[in-house]
Amino acid sequence: MSKRNESLNDLGIVSINLESLRYNYKVIKGTLKIKTKIAAVLKANAYGLGIEKIAKTLQKAGCELYFVATLKEGIELRRFLKKSTILILNGPPKYIRKVYQEFEKYKLIPVINSVDDLNSWISLLKQEKDNSTIALHFDTGMNRLGIPNHNLAEVKKSIKNSNKLNIFCIMSHLASADDEQCITNKIQKKLFDKIIFEFPNTLTSLANSSAIFNLKNYDYSFVRSGGGLFGIDPNKKNRDLKNVISLKAKILQIRDLENEPVKSIGYNSTYSVRSSLRIAVLGIGYADGYPRNLSNNGYGIFKGKKLPIIGNISMDYMTVDISCIKDKEINVGDCVELIGDEITIQKVAKLSETIEYEILNNLGYRLQKEYINSKK
Repeated sequence: MSKRNESLNDLGIVSINLESLRYNYKVIKGTLKIKTKIAAVLKANAYGLGIEKIAKTLQKAGCELYFVATLKEGIELRRFLKKSTILILNGPPKYIRKVYQEFEKYKLIPVINSVDDLNSWISLLKQEKDNSTIALHFDTGMNRLGIPNHNLAEVKKSIKNSNKLNIFCIMSHLASADDEQCITNKIQKKLFDKIIFEFPNTLTSLANSSAIFNLKNYDYSFVRSGGGLFGIDPNKKNRDLKNVISLKAKILQIRDLENEPVKSIGYNSTYSVRSSLRIAVLGIGYADGYPRNLSNNGYGIFKGKKLPIIGNISMDYMTVDISCIKDKEINVGDCVELIGDEITIQKVAKLSETIEYEILNNLGYRLQKEYINSKK
């Protein structure tokens, strides 16, 4: 069973297989220690796939913990998940009472990323009757957001001086979990173990999707998985993961090129027509998030046959060579697969020299979403 969102544009369709999403959740769960939980990371509208459907599917699969990036995302997610635990990775956008009240109203947990942020939150609590639950994010080597390791004593002092704080978890983020040989992983784990020793009986989290499959003994209380749930495993350590998304583009026009006055295709004439050629124009371009650098480099799939992308991909269109297909086997209105089982998101990312996460997040708002195996 499948459902499509309401849209007048069906030139490009992203299909999201919710059964594969449920399956991947179970696969990841099966790789972990018995007591380790999965926290689903659903930033940026669940990587652009639609947070409501994704969150509800994962909740039914057994997921209880969720991370999003911003307060706004957390408030939206709370509309669908009434009882689940939701953490906000960026922490409070401002340290004012109105923001504090929003966190309390929607029962959201801020992730605190610096000593200044911690002290600002504690100052707010002096005006309030109730305690507040927070998460502490320590930087152990990512050198991005996070409380520096050398601020540990100051953090402990601030917490000790406040009687209104509950610590939900201690967490950190791995910089090179996709490379199991990288020494950074061991350095970060050693620092993390030193930090959590100071917070006994507190939940802990270090592993992201890559660490789940690449690194042993990094599970702790819960892991944080985003891309892994959608079938992304950069090192392909777990071949059981299923592809969750596919991208198809509708054919707008089919043409036979023989004696054209200009013997090239698309902007800047980057593809020369040396003989007769049959082409199909597809209704997807770089405005829909398909990588422009796959011009004359990528390909689509139709009934198992490769259709090379020829000429520069433009804002709304791309052209593929369909000379390998007989006349009546392909028609205007048919769809060509650009991401799917035969050309995975990993393959598209490799061809375009980027990462799978960028491809996933860039798939544009104009694309129609179709949810497959949707359960009410």
